[in-house]
Amino acid sequence: MTTTTDPAAPLADAADVLEAVAESVGMALVSFRRFSLETTARGFAAGYELQLESAEDRPETHTVYLESNPTRRERAGVLTFHDEESGESIAAWLYPNDPELPALAAAVYPQAAAVLLGRLGLTPSDLELSVAAYRPGKRAVVRLVAPEFTVYLKVVRPAAAAALHARHELWIGHGIPVPRSLGWSADGFIALSAVAGVESSQLVHRLAPDEFLDALDGLTDQIRDIASVGDARASLAVRLPWYRDRLLALLPQHRAFLTAIGAAIELLRLATPAAPPVTIHGDLHLGQIFVDPRQVHSAARITGVLDIDTAGLGDPADDAAALYAHLLVSAMHHEARGDDSLASACRTLADRARGRWADRTDPGFADRARFISATHLLGHALGLSLHSAALLHAAGELVHVTPPTDTDGAAI
Repeated sequence: MTTTTDPAAPLADAADVLEAVAESVGMALVSFRRFSLETTARGFAAGYELQLESAEDRPETHTVYLESNPTRRERAGVLTFHDEESGESIAAWLYPNDPELPALAAAVYPQAAAVLLGRLGLTPSDLELSVAAYRPGKRAVVRLVAPEFTVYLKVVRPAAAAALHARHELWIGHGIPVPRSLGWSADGFIALSAVAGVESSQLVHRLAPDEFLDALDGLTDQIRDIASVGDARASLAVRLPWYRDRLLALLPQHRAFLTAIGAAIELLRLATPAAPPVTIHGDLHLGQIFVDPRQVHSAARITGVLDIDTAGLGDPADDAAALYAHLLVSAMHHEARGDDSLASACRTLADRARGRWADRTDPGFADRARFISATHLLGHALGLSLHSAALLHAAGELVHVTPPTDTDGAAI
């Protein structure tokens, strides 16, 4: 069997579990490749492409997701493996049968997706389908293109669909350019129209930084004025102990530095007054913001805002911190690919955005943005081993922790 996963990474027992999954369907595991890894509320979720072989030597390819430390409640279609010695559990399911997103299995096949659209009064004469985004157990976005229309099916947990539909209508009523909801289902999906413009991450090298940030500040001011009844997604700042403990296990060579960063984040958090909650986006970054490509060199015009399922009452510093951390991570990705122009544009925008923190009328805003950004970067370090050292250094700089040096005085 061939494996292409790092044995020191999260879900290190993946090979054994995937072999058991193959055996459960009467096949042999030939090879596997991990293609995604992200943190969940309880552990990690990873996607694997499996090459299987039947008793008749018939090859098959399947996608399987593994989840560490899963919920203990019974879920249809989920195999759970328990290690008696360590006490750890791993859940496995075959894509697209996500146990938390029951509508996904229908949404990703054209014929079944056409039936879902028909229930909303949309009848395509033909349909092209692509999965635009998928976060296991959380949400998925499926792009459906027909001669008559383009629709995005957002697949969510069933209990969230009605509220998400209502939020889209509310925000449109306040002038926020979110996608129009075309309908929703209690099965767990909402049909959304396309937004105008181009994703700002694709134009970052053309954006006039200050003008774009002016437009973004205007947008967040508009969002703040919306009356929300529920909380935004919990701030990543509350996950600091979880991130720190897992990074200590994954990066023991950085133990002293990580411990110092964690302590500095916690001290700053305790010393900074909390902000009165206002409506925020909850996961603000360039991928969520669309702009008019004809107006990027001067007064930027925001034409679309995506993924407001994370929105609600929260700290505006969370949005500022998410934007800053995402820009730094994007810069590192571009640098790794040798695209210095895009990397420089991301770093310039990040620096300009951070420079505005001190200008806020809220006296604790800058400090909250610093410790929340640092926590974001620790979270990114869990899934981006290639950049983990750079992410730790960036987190440390935010909370004034200097990296240790070697015997020659060079930063480790």
